[in-house]
Order: sequence, then structure tokens, then C-alpha cells
Amino acid sequence: MTINANSGRILLKPPVRLAVLVLAAAVALALLALNFSGARPAYAATITINFTAQVATVDDPSNVLGGAISVGDTITGTYKYDSTTSDSSDEPDVGLYYHSSPPYGLTINAGGFVFETDPNNVGFYVQIYNDFGSPPKDYYYLISLNNQGPGLVDNTYWQLEDDTAMALSSVALPAVPPTLTDWQSRLLSIPGDGYFITANITWVDPAPPVVEPTGQKFCISGPSTGVGWTWTLTPSAGPQVSGSVPTGTVPLGGTAIQIANAWVNSNPGGLIAAGVTASQFTGGEAHCFQITPGNHTLTVDACTVTGNPNGCSFNPTVIEVVAVGGIVELVAAAPDSPRSQASNSGASASPAVVLAVGVGALGAALAAGVWYVRRRRLE
Repeated sequence: MTINANSGRILLKPPVRLAVLVLAAAVALALLALNFSGARPAYAATITINFTAQVATVDDPSNVLGGAISVGDTITGTYKYDSTTSDSSDEPDVGLYYHSSPPYGLTINAGGFVFETDPNNVGFYVQIYNDFGSPPKDYYYLISLNNQGPGLVDNTYWQLEDDTAMALSSVALPAVPPTLTDWQSRLLSIPGDGYFITANITWVDPAPPVVEPTGQKFCISGPSTGVGWTWTLTPSAGPQVSGSVPTGTVPLGGTAIQIANAWVNSNPGGLIAAGVTASQFTGGEAHCFQITPGNHTLTVDACTVTGNPNGCSFNPTVIEVVAVGGIVELVAAAPDSPRSQASNSGASASPAVVLAVGVGALGAALAAGVWYVRRRRLE
């Protein structure tokens, strides 16, 4: 597997290319093309699928594994993915479903070792190829780019191939486990620094996959105004919790990562301090945090954000832009004028931001600075 820096694609040779599409303009257009409504979101769910495999080859010249894994041994494993992840491929015969946060990824147990997606640096793909190439074939790939285990674990992947092109009917993300008899090639590969293991996938749990509720994801961008905020969180069942992040916790000009960290970890005032199960993402999504489980009603400075198309005043403005389902995201920038936390309490006035159609308008709005909440559409 190689990375082509010029094209932005991950290439698996042979036989299939794995596209990593980082297209900011297309994402912006997709966001602006949403149909907005006051409906509550359809939150994501984690699908867990169990499997076993039999070791086919072990190449360990450096004795990293110490002879603990041998040909014929049984491997057990699990993979998890988000059932509502959108397809980021622009090719009709390729479905690319990228995951960058826990609990998603691949876990493999072999010889007393655990090879798994690094939860602190998740880079996990589910790749679906339908009628791909000439002659057409179907492929079902799992690719874990960042892993932990014995030594340095390289890109770990699972690969199902169907020469008849009958296993799949589309590039949609499967909602059920694959049926192994539909696939002629069933390969699991675990490359590491000084060793390489291959195995044949022998069993996939045919039972309906375990579906776990997941939380609401919030992402922040833009600088801080230095103003504090008061929040409340009301679950669908259970008591309401609240907190106040003091003015100055995130200084004027502070980063989105600092804002996310303060919302989660401030003591007093943060989500965790109030007993909420919350976590800040890492790596490229360190400006994001998650509240688990989902389906909460969020208010900021006594104004209800959830389901409110008019937005709420919060350091300085929060507007919920609601699509049909998806992940809630906070997008931030500077206000017309700083306002204190106290003056922001109560119902919000008209939002300070008007959404305009077009990538240029979005860029101008972000540059000029407005905070709002948007919900990203998930297909």
C-alpha cells in the first residue's frame, strides 16, 4: 500500500486503488445544499461484527512475535463502523467510508497479542467496490492505517474479493455481516516492523450485528472571544445537568481546540465535571468533542440550541442549522462585539449570521466570523 501525495489517494497494489478524497470545496457545497428543518437528528449507531481466521503464513525473521503465532492458529477479531458514515468517493463503483474517531476500527487477537486500531489516532476505512474494473469484480475491504500491537504495526487490512461480481449490488455501506460463501478470496493481513502475518477468514458471525448507540459529536472552529458560557444538557431520560465555563477560561484569540477542551474538561464548568460522559477527539479532530449517549437537548445561556432555527447567543452566537439526520457541529468565529456571559443569558435575539448559498459565501462568513451550529447530512 502506498500514498500518492499528488493525487491524495491511498493505493493498494494489486488489485484495487483506495481513494482518500479530501475535497474541501465539495464538502462546503454539500453542506450548503442541505434542506433545513426543525427535526431532531437521526443519530449514528456503531455496528460491531465478529470474525475468525486461520493463520496461513508467518514471516518473523526478527523474532518479534517470539514464536507465539504459527501457521494453522486461529485468530479472532472484531470490527466496528458507523452505520451512517457518508460515502466520500466520487466514483460510482467505489464506496469510501472513512472513520477518524473511536470506537471505530479493527481488533485482531492472535497468539496472546492484540493488534488493533489506535484509539488515539483512528484512521479506518470500509471500502466497498461494486462491479469494479474489467472484468468487473466486487471487493469488501477494511483498512486500518494507524495501529498498535507488538512492535510497529503497519496498515492492517481485511480483503474479500468476488470474481463473479455477484456478492454486492451497490457501493452502499453494508448494514449486515458479509456472507463468506459469496466471496472466493478472504484474506486478512497483519504487517509489522520485522514480521508479516496472513490469514484466511473462515467465519463471520451471521447473526444481526451488535448495534450500539453512539453520542452527539460537536466540532468547533474559529478563535475565542474570551467570553464564558453557561450550558445545560437534558437527556431523553434522566436528570438535567448544567455548567458554566467562566469568562477567560479560553483567552481572547484562543483556538478551537482550546474551546473544545474547555467545554469537556473545565473544572468548574465542563461537561465531565458535571458528570456527563464526554471526550475530546484527538489528532485532526481535536477541535471536536462527543457526548455519549446521544439525543440530548443542548442549551447555551438559557437558549435552546436543539431544534431552534433562530439560534442562540453564545460567545457570541450559536445557530443550529438542521438537516435530515447527521452530526451536530459547532462552527465558531468572532462576534460583532464581545458580550459578557451575564448579558447573554435568556432568550436569544435574531442570529448575527445569515447563511448564503455558495462556497464563496461560506468562506466569507467564516472569515468575517460568526459562531453557529450546523448539522452535517449523513446519507
